[in-house]
Amino acid sequence: SAMQGEVERIFAPAQADVDVLLLRGALEVRRADRIIHMDVKGTCASITRRRTTTQATLGVMFGVDRELQPIGSVDCQSLSGYLGAVSPETFGRALGRVLAHEVYHYVTQRRNHSERGLFAASLSDLSLTRPELSFTDEDLDALNGRLKDIGKTAAGTDGGM
Repeated sequence: SAMQGEVERIFAPAQADVDVLLLRGALEVRRADRIIHMDVKGTCASITRRRTTTQATLGVMFGVDRELQPIGSVDCQSLSGYLGAVSPETFGRALGRVLAHEVYHYVTQRRNHSERGLFAASLSDLSLTRPELSFTDEDLDALNGRLKDIGKTAAGTDGGM
């Protein structure tokens, strides 16, 4: 619930409604305009001590022919090792931020990062866990512009494949 709440908070200033569905076993069928599949590697839980001080790659979106696809991965094992011992709520907040960062890559199709904010190339363990971290105003403008373009494209289609 902390992860879902953080994703909702991050995307609230944008013109996007993002739901996170955790699927285990059978596929849940649900109406959605767009789906981004994120594979989760490792156990998403805090560990009792810090294992590493160097940030590993925490998440990635996959691309084909220079176009990012709606398929990605989050490495909970690396995130756990990077954060060390934190509360479940803090871990959920950090995981939500990693997910939001990767969703931003896909929606905007941007591979290059910002210098600061949630879309920075590297986020410290403190940035991932402190109470507030958001996209910069410039990043939100880019996100909203892309969402508007996507909405126009979706409205002009017949829904077929």
